[in-house]
Amino acid sequence: SWICGKCLRKINLVQNPFCPNCKSLTRRGEFCFKCAGDFRLNGLIVCAKYEDGVLKEAIHEFKYDRVFDIGKILGLLLVEKLKLEYVGGCLVIPVPLSKNRLASRGFNQAEILAKVVSEQAGLPLIINTLERTKNKKPQAELSREKRMKNLEGCFRWSGGDLERAKILLVDDVATTSATMNECAKVLKNNGAGEVWGLVLAHG
Repeated sequence: SWICGKCLRKINLVQNPFCPNCKSLTRRGEFCFKCAGDFRLNGLIVCAKYEDGVLKEAIHEFKYDRVFDIGKILGLLLVEKLKLEYVGGCLVIPVPLSKNRLASRGFNQAEILAKVVSEQAGLPLIINTLERTKNKKPQAELSREKRMKNLEGCFRWSGGDLERAKILLVDDVATTSATMNECAKVLKNNGAGEVWGLVLAHG
């Protein structure tokens, strides 16, 4: 295995869910009352904080060194976290990359993770219908406010009416939740009910 059992046990799963914006404790990782009005995303289910050494290194190896088998192991962490949450009837959708980023990287790490979640949790997987249509500045270079504006109009849904479906948006890391929030906006504009993010790490 790419990650031994001893190292896996060093990854401390989040035990106390928090508001993704202000970090105050909430029941399931939903946005708190004060922050909810600024977001279309309902909340964020987080495995661990990004500062975790083993997890951060594993994500880096998976994402940038193309060690795809690590993605399968990390996907199982997402499934383990989901055991603590109600996910019945959800549709699993990976956060998309732009065509240019996909071409340069060669794969979408979120899609690999989403496939593991779908297979292990027995939830339907939808790919290629939520699309990223524009290239913008890398999010890491921007402030929280500018990240939100940077992503406006970047995503498109081509899968028809979602008929109030509950969605799990899967990605590897969320920092400000700006990307997932923009995806949630598009999905809800096309009929989705609740939209929750599911990520390996936050920070």
